Amino acid sequence: MNKKSKAPIIPAHQGSTQPLHKQRPGKQTPSVDELLHELSVHQINLEMQNEELRRNQLLLEVSRDLLANLYEFAPVGYLTLGRNGLIEKINFSGAELFRLERGKLVGKQLATFVAEADNERWHVFFMRLLKSHECSNCELSLRVGGGAVIEVRLDCRSVTAGGVSSLLISVTDITERKRFIKELIQSREEYEKLYNNAPCGFHSLDADGRIIGANQTEADWLGYTQDELMGRKITDFQAPGSAAAFAQDFSRFKRDGNAENIEVDLLRKNGTPLTVLLSSKAEYDGRGNYVKNQTSLINITARKKVENELRNSEERFRQLFEKAPIGIAIAKQDQLLFTANAAFCKMFGYTAEELTHLTISDLTHPDSLDKTRQLSQDLLAG
Repeated sequence: MNKKSKAPIIPAHQGSTQPLHKQRPGKQTPSVDELLHELSVHQINLEMQNEELRRNQLLLEVSRDLLANLYEFAPVGYLTLGRNGLIEKINFSGAELFRLERGKLVGKQLATFVAEADNERWHVFFMRLLKSHECSNCELSLRVGGGAVIEVRLDCRSVTAGGVSSLLISVTDITERKRFIKELIQSREEYEKLYNNAPCGFHSLDADGRIIGANQTEADWLGYTQDELMGRKITDFQAPGSAAAFAQDFSRFKRDGNAENIEVDLLRKNGTPLTVLLSSKAEYDGRGNYVKNQTSLINITARKKVENELRNSEERFRQLFEKAPIGIAIAKQDQLLFTANAAFCKMFGYTAEELTHLTISDLTHPDSLDKTRQLSQDLLAG
């Protein structure tokens, strides 16, 4: 090659298509040096093309290996299903999920692993997949190696490559998730039973004092259904005396956030009174705004009835005691007088206050002291 000659390098895509030499009309035949130079240029272009092809081939091999490893060693199970329902290919995670060697899975009907209870659902889903190219999913129970049953989610898509259609499926084990959801549902049901059947009433009020939640116990006390209580103001169920003070008390409660053992008079649907002991805690958002409260109610209607009856009984006894025509006094164990009625005071000539500083012995004639002491001892002894 003539080293002094510096002909431009022909681009690869051109060098592959141009002839080594094309004689132009009226031109002389090129010399040997010119032909050698043109041949060298063509050789260089071919070498550059070959190098580029080798580099692209290497990149393709690396990309292919990466994709193969991604498929084979992915943490999710992948399998390819033929339109006949046979497993054509499955990765390591898929085989591990089925708890079988891959050789025992390829060529088998996926339907043979579907639990009996889900056979019909899988058949309908599979038929729909064959008619659609959209992504679809379903949840099934699979009977895998060792007879174990697992819950899985299948995410599927129909694809066509080289004129052959197949289904690409990812298989995710959702057994633990399903178990957790089941336990969560059971826990919620237990909570709702506890909430609704608790021996005390529960309700929540929004910022306007409207009921946004109430348990069955409170609804039963008031004679309504839970739905009938929802959205109504709590003042609709309060006795006139309690309802009048509610606005002021509720505003203070929303600010302070706490109320304990407040006696409130409510009215049942049939108009009868319901007296409760109320305790409540407020809930606030991140800005400190009142959201709702959690209120518990203890039904003290029966207790209040007993207390009222006891007060009435005490009042009747006091009236009988005070107006009795005979003198009556009550003394402590040490014989010190505790109280006395008007007839007793008149009989001995003392005021009721003066008598509280005297004992029975102070009012007894000396000749009867022994007899009075003995009588007192007998009474104390029962």
